[in-house]
Amino acid sequence: MKRGAAPVRAQKREAAPVASPSAPGVRSLADWRWLAGLLAIALAAYANSIHLGIALDGHAMIADQRTHAATLENLRLIFTKGYWWPGARDRLYRPLVQLSFLVQHAISGSGTNPAGDHALNLLLHTLNVWLVFALARRLFDRAQPAFFAAALWATHPIGVDSVTNLAGRADLLATLGVLSGLVVYARVCEGPARPWASYLGLFAAGALAVFSKESGAVLPGLMLLWDLARGFGARAGIARRLPAYGAAAGALLVYWVMRERALDFAAAPFLALLDNPLHGAGFWAARWTAVKVIGMDLALLAWPVNLSCDRSFDQIAISGPADAGAWAALVAVAAILVAAVARRRYDPLPFWAAGFFGVALLPVSNLVVRIGATMAERFLYLPSIGFAVAAAALVYRWARPQYAAAILGTVVALYAARTIARNPDWDNDLTLTAHDLKSAPESFRLREMHGEFLFTSDPGTVEAAIADEEIAWRLRQRMPLFASYPQVPAGLGRLYGAMADRVGASTPEGMAWQAKALDVLRRGTEIASATQQAFDAAQAQAGRPPGALLPQQVAWDFLALRCHAMGRHAEAIEAWRQARAIEPANVRYYGGIEDSYAQMGNAAMAATMALEQGLVFGFTPQVTEEIARRYEAVPDGACAVTRQGGVAVLNSGCARVPRDLCVAMDDLSGMYEAARDGGRAREFRTRAAQAGCGAR
Repeated sequence: MKRGAAPVRAQKREAAPVASPSAPGVRSLADWRWLAGLLAIALAAYANSIHLGIALDGHAMIADQRTHAATLENLRLIFTKGYWWPGARDRLYRPLVQLSFLVQHAISGSGTNPAGDHALNLLLHTLNVWLVFALARRLFDRAQPAFFAAALWATHPIGVDSVTNLAGRADLLATLGVLSGLVVYARVCEGPARPWASYLGLFAAGALAVFSKESGAVLPGLMLLWDLARGFGARAGIARRLPAYGAAAGALLVYWVMRERALDFAAAPFLALLDNPLHGAGFWAARWTAVKVIGMDLALLAWPVNLSCDRSFDQIAISGPADAGAWAALVAVAAILVAAVARRRYDPLPFWAAGFFGVALLPVSNLVVRIGATMAERFLYLPSIGFAVAAAALVYRWARPQYAAAILGTVVALYAARTIARNPDWDNDLTLTAHDLKSAPESFRLREMHGEFLFTSDPGTVEAAIADEEIAWRLRQRMPLFASYPQVPAGLGRLYGAMADRVGASTPEGMAWQAKALDVLRRGTEIASATQQAFDAAQAQAGRPPGALLPQQVAWDFLALRCHAMGRHAEAIEAWRQARAIEPANVRYYGGIEDSYAQMGNAAMAATMALEQGLVFGFTPQVTEEIARRYEAVPDGACAVTRQGGVAVLNSGCARVPRDLCVAMDDLSGMYEAARDGGRAREFRTRAAQAGCGAR
């Protein structure tokens, strides 16, 4: 071995540490300098993310009404409802994520301006960088390699999906909880003066981790890894550890109880095969593919060039025995594990790094539980700490300190440059999907989203949008009918309709586009129906009530719009009724049904639909004026609306009005029954009975 290449643990220590309870990992003035430089590097890597816009799930985070006002009702909804409430099909429960947005919005009042949200994400990342330095300082027992390990992680481009993406707040908070817990536990192992304060801190850290993201449950496992790597110590040390494990486990127990109460009546998980086709693969095929993905994760950490926010079907093919990539991943993972375990007693640092990566990755690896995605870069935010520590340890193992610093400094600079270049991709939906399609061209979801965002941003790009949507549609057709996402044929049908309108709907070419639009839109409603049936079957199998209808109204809405434009009003009415049952609060569906009845010459039903709007949304002056307009075309409807002080008022004394109100209330009670809202259905039946509708 070359001189200067001795193991890190054997190299000369720096000045005697000066413990500082308020500064985790900071032992001397020199450490403060390292930490200041480290935070400056992290801020520089993400400084250009502050003024970016919003992309993908970030829109839902900002739009969540629970985070818009600091009220007791919003707090109740945050802690008693699921993550994507009210329209979720999963059972995610992450109340501290919504709480962070609520607090941040209450302080900054950012509203639709995401700068404050980006700034908070960056602040959380810098706190995590500090904690990584604190752990690495203990692991290396030297500041310089600890600095570079933390710097590698702070600037690694894999973190962009968690830091620059507003929805990555869950990863940031969960990681903050896990790292805080590990730092507190390390101090417990060192013999704190006030152990009970440390146990309370561990409980709080564990709660922060798991109430932010389910993968935060790895804290007890990482505490055990710390003990395996550094030793359990004397009996007194073990006595201190047991309450610490109890505190961390207590946080998990509280989370489980609150989650079950919040999601007691929520639907059982119904995960789309298109997002994670491993749900449709056999046991061994799914695990074999998961092993291959771990190899892809390691490759992406080592060479973070082809980054993508999504790798859904069919970007990652299901593996079989002949898959060379899966075999290569298995060999690499096995070699790392064997080497780490074999040298654990003599060289615990690589063992800790490999163990940290494995434990942190396990919940999202699809090896134990199949989750919502086959692979995602955000899944690597926490596990990549193990990669960074291992990389710094290996370089310092085989190079002189000055050469190691130069090598790692170069890598940090390259990582930071890649991160700075990657951040702007997350400015909006279109820039993100356009870039990531280069890395994941076979991703169904990316194709579908890019086509939609392209057309929305510029209707003149309809041909290019159709090209993307048709690829997504071909990918979709390789899956069973119930595999969710009727949005794809709905979006493609809309684009075909736009082409028909562009070339002239009555021309031969336009009529051909119209026919294509109707065909694919009807196919979309078939998919929506099949998906709903499969969802209901899954609930029944799980012993749960059917629950709310899936949010697939777009399939019916787009079909209704196209049928209405083509004069197929009866079909448009039926489609809008289906959409309205899914989303009863959307006033546009009532107006669409009303217009279609009017176009068919059924003025009485058009007026009745106007009455339904009043019954659901209130008889405002605007609604009452619409009712008056519709009744003008009804032979005995001129008396339906009177004027009082120039304001239109519904005239219940007009013989036509009570009859039509009974028809409207009967229709609404049936609609709410179809919508699985028994309360509103009973409300309209009661109102109808009180109005004497049965007698009529």
